[in-house]
Amino acid sequence: MKSRNLFITLFAVILLSSCTIKFGADPKASSQTSSSSEIEISSATEESTSVEEKTSIVSEESSTKETTSSEEEKSSSKSEESIVTSEESSISSEESSIEIDSPYVPSGYSLAWSDEFEGNSLNKDYWEPQIGNGWNYGQLWEWGNAEKQYYKEENISVSQGKLNIIAKKEYTYMNVDTSYNYTSARLRTMGKVSTTYGYIEAKISLPVGNGMWPAFWMLPESNFSGSAAVTWWPTSGEIDIMEARGRLPYEVGATTHSSNQDCYDAYHTNSYQLSTPISEDHIYACLWTENYIKFSCDGVVYNTVDAATWRNGASFYSGAEPFNAPFHIILNLAVGGNYDGGVMPDSTFTSATMSVDYVRIYHGN
Repeated sequence: MKSRNLFITLFAVILLSSCTIKFGADPKASSQTSSSSEIEISSATEESTSVEEKTSIVSEESSTKETTSSEEEKSSSKSEESIVTSEESSISSEESSIEIDSPYVPSGYSLAWSDEFEGNSLNKDYWEPQIGNGWNYGQLWEWGNAEKQYYKEENISVSQGKLNIIAKKEYTYMNVDTSYNYTSARLRTMGKVSTTYGYIEAKISLPVGNGMWPAFWMLPESNFSGSAAVTWWPTSGEIDIMEARGRLPYEVGATTHSSNQDCYDAYHTNSYQLSTPISEDHIYACLWTENYIKFSCDGVVYNTVDAATWRNGASFYSGAEPFNAPFHIILNLAVGGNYDGGVMPDSTFTSATMSVDYVRIYHGN
């Protein structure tokens, strides 16, 4: 019985041992599988983490780059905006200051040059006073207009922000055959300041009285280069932005001069009636393009001459000729002359002043 019991006991032990080993083997395998699975998971997790980390890094880098780029763009944009804003501010400021004095500048035009006549003397980097009766300038006797004054530099003054051109009753001896009872002044920017196209304006007060002929005008830097028989005036052109007759205190005029086919003067003119006298400040201007020249007073356009009109059917002109070349500015106050039929000052005349606040040239942007 004991033997049988012992046999049974031994058999149970052996069976249990076998089962334990087998079971033990299974958990090991399970453990390896689990471990492998964990490794895979861990590896996947690590890879995932690595990917996430990489993604995070890339994302951070991308974010950093984007942020940096964005910041750089913003910074650049701000810088550009700042520059643009600064420029716009500067332009706006400039335009703002100009708008106070000059509200008639066309949209899209900005200041290219000006003389505001600051200081106490004429800026000779800009202006040349012309002297005499015209004979020294191409033998142009009395400036080609029967003017009855002798131009002198001494009749020019700059003070309180204005250029003053003064006509005087003053005797001047030239030679045994020629003398003048009046002096005045004429100045030009030839060889110093010129423009081809643009918006050109000046604020001027003009003298009232018989025999006064003030003008703000332009002539070319050189003669016409085409095939015309006459290549100087009027073929080369003239732009009269403003002329006035002192005896007509509420009227100004503007004109273009160019040639017809026979090289005679063909001019296109018109006058404007002001609401206040010419002795007050007014802004006289022209907007000059390749297609037209528009003359205005205080922003009111009263004479428009287009290219077809100023060519006058002359075969030697084409396109915008002759108004497609550099022109310089002239300011002068003549006495007498052809513009008003030779009307002379009254016997009581002593002096008169043409006062210029500024002259400005604007160019299209």
